[in-house]
Amino acid sequence: MKSLLIRNQLLTFFLTTTLLGVAQVDSLNVKDNNSYYDLSFNELLNLEVKVASKKSEKTSDAPGMITSYASSDIERFGYYTLKDLSNITSGYSSFSAFGETNIETRGQKAGSWNASKHLLMIDGIPVNHSRANSAPMEYQVPLFFADKVEFLKGPGSALYGTSAFYGVMNIQSKKLKEEGAYTETKITYGDAGRSRRVMSNSILKNSLGETNLSFSYFKKGFSGDELGANGGTTHFNNDNSMFVNSSFKFTNTSLNGMTLGIIYMRRNSHAGEFWGATPSPANEVTWEEYIPYLKYELNISDNLSFNSYLKHNASTEKSTFSASNNMIPASVPFSGYDYTTADIEGLAEIAYEINDRSNIIAGLNYDSRQELSNPTSFAWEISAPADTTVSLAYNFNTQDYAGTVRVNVASAYAQYRNEFNILNGLILTAGGRLDNGFSETGTYTQFSPRIGLVQKVTDKLNIKALYGQALRVPGVKEIGLNAETIAEIETSGGNGNVNEIPDVGAEVIKSIEGGINYNNKKISSSIAYFYNVTTNALDGAQYSFIDRNTQNITANYFENTDGEIIATGFEIDLQYALSNNFRVILNHAYAKAIINDSIEFVDVPTQKTNAAFTMVIPGKRKFAATAI
Repeated sequence: MKSLLIRNQLLTFFLTTTLLGVAQVDSLNVKDNNSYYDLSFNELLNLEVKVASKKSEKTSDAPGMITSYASSDIERFGYYTLKDLSNITSGYSSFSAFGETNIETRGQKAGSWNASKHLLMIDGIPVNHSRANSAPMEYQVPLFFADKVEFLKGPGSALYGTSAFYGVMNIQSKKLKEEGAYTETKITYGDAGRSRRVMSNSILKNSLGETNLSFSYFKKGFSGDELGANGGTTHFNNDNSMFVNSSFKFTNTSLNGMTLGIIYMRRNSHAGEFWGATPSPANEVTWEEYIPYLKYELNISDNLSFNSYLKHNASTEKSTFSASNNMIPASVPFSGYDYTTADIEGLAEIAYEINDRSNIIAGLNYDSRQELSNPTSFAWEISAPADTTVSLAYNFNTQDYAGTVRVNVASAYAQYRNEFNILNGLILTAGGRLDNGFSETGTYTQFSPRIGLVQKVTDKLNIKALYGQALRVPGVKEIGLNAETIAEIETSGGNGNVNEIPDVGAEVIKSIEGGINYNNKKISSSIAYFYNVTTNALDGAQYSFIDRNTQNITANYFENTDGEIIATGFEIDLQYALSNNFRVILNHAYAKAIINDSIEFVDVPTQKTNAAFTMVIPGKRKFAATAI
């Protein structure tokens, strides 16, 4: 309770100081930060991305297959969640699993109900849930505040570590180039679930520094849609989400380069089809993250820079469940759990520009996360008395979570980039990351290499050849859930065998990619081919046994599956500019993943096509129209 009070006090302090800064807007000139509308198509093509190599570069030059969206794209599409953007991105798509939004990349997806095989960063800060390691895809991260969103397709562990398995999503916040103030707000209402959405950004830049505050609230009731895979069973799909992103960056002071920030995300929704064939209003799940951070960036010299951050991520996962459609049933248990994980992560990185054609990046990263024990984390159950003719008093039992699951990862990484004078330039990017982890289940050491070749054939045509490897290691949820299942078997007095619940280890993906980019003043086009092999896939499973009372018990656990998952496919992206104000967008993706030479993934599209046009009507007041 004390830690929760301190957390709320800190959040109030940051919000108050940020709002005080933004309150000065009236005394300053408001500067329109959304300048992408004024850029030509050719200038939009040359917008730089950082997600592939941590160095700003054109998308066509980056050692990775990337799709990026500017703030003007997001506004014209009207897509303000990563879920929506992923559905129009070749190589990505979203799907519903147990009531939660998950994403697939190139034919593969995470098992269970966690989007836990993609890394999400906001302004360079990883924001995945520290217990489930899931990437938030709905309105707990609205994109109204985003200046740019980058989707990297393929493994990124060589730079980013264990979470960057299938891909990386990077969000950059809107900033001001000059001193002044900027504020914007969007309010919407409507649809079958009577959704209400408020999104607001405020930025103030003066001689002391830059203050940013982004706030969003989204609420939607049950729409009546049929969800999940239970064949016609209707489940509630309500959503209640909140997002706060507040920061202050010092400039022109002794603290120049230091940023203090807080990111808060919360989503409460109905638990999906996994939670019983008969839906209940009581079935709901809440994901919450509170991330205060300190970031420090310093230009030591013209050629040498230093980048670092220290963050704390207090993540909560809690749920309530009833197998009946009554809130408190008369004959079946009404239960729930509340688990909190504390994560401390630090990063220190240097970048050295050897000359205008080559540079080196090297860094150290340490991550320590622990699932807290009772009374912070616990489970509970309300059940009816055995004989309701004698007593109507309900029994309330708490199941203390005594475990203190801790997972630690220490990492070192380096990357070398050089452009050779071959044709219009041959860009070599090579590097790797060494991860050393230790937890209750043991230790591991894993090296994740990468190499990328980008040949500039002409000033319009580039050819790419890439190889990368990534890993995903068991987190506190996987290790903790397996420990809970073992404890349940041991105390049941039944026929369960704890030896059938395995220790879990790291899964590994190896990826080969090739691609061609062609751009001119009217056309932006690319085609990419990939071949991925995943081994020791870490996914959820169920274990059934009979307890001492001859009741059937089903418990959840995680395991590494045998064999390989081989995924192959291609992606085609095309944009054509009839003029600076009118664009046609087409993309098509094909991906097929086979498990052990015979089984295909379900809920993953084999082929996906998107078509859109977007138009801006020029004038003193600009208007935009888009059809998808």
